[in-house]
Formats: sequence, C-alpha cells, structure tokens
Amino acid sequence: MTNPRALARVRDVLARPQVSVLVDEWNEDWRRLSWLRLDGRATLIEPSSDDAAEHRTAGALLRERYPQYATHRLEERPILRIEVERVVGWSGTG
Repeated sequence: MTNPRALARVRDVLARPQVSVLVDEWNEDWRRLSWLRLDGRATLIEPSSDDAAEHRTAGALLRERYPQYATHRLEERPILRIEVERVVGWSGTG
C-alpha cells in the first residue's frame, strides 16, 4: 500500500483512539490459561513532527526486534503509539 494512512486500522485509530491490546496464553490444561488486556489511547507518531526523535527510536527498536522490518521504509511511515491507561488480566491459577 502506498499510503499507510489509508489503511482501515489507521483510519479506525484516528476516528476512535480508545484501543485495547489483548494477549493470551493458550494451554490444553485450562488451569494454565491466562490473558492480559491493555486499554489505552492510540496516536500516530509521524516521522516529521515534534515526535520525530521518538519515531526514530521506535523504528530502530522495531527493526532490532523484527528482522523482517529491515527492508521496510519505517522512517517514512507513521508508527502507532499506545499510552496504556488500564491493565486487566486473568489466570486459571488464580
């Protein structure tokens, strides 16, 4: 896609910035199931803005963690920032 701001998920965040990130761990033994939900506010970090230094750092960290980003033009694209406001979790072990 040429314009990442045209992606539905980006348009959704711009229209409704309250977001949740859900992480779960599945196990056949239900006593070992768990999940964690992070609720917060999402914004875009633009490469040419007051947040340019944060954008460069975020891009470097993404490339360090995910080798597939080595060929992506992250320095030209917005990066999603989520400021966590609430954390909720559950575990089958109590």
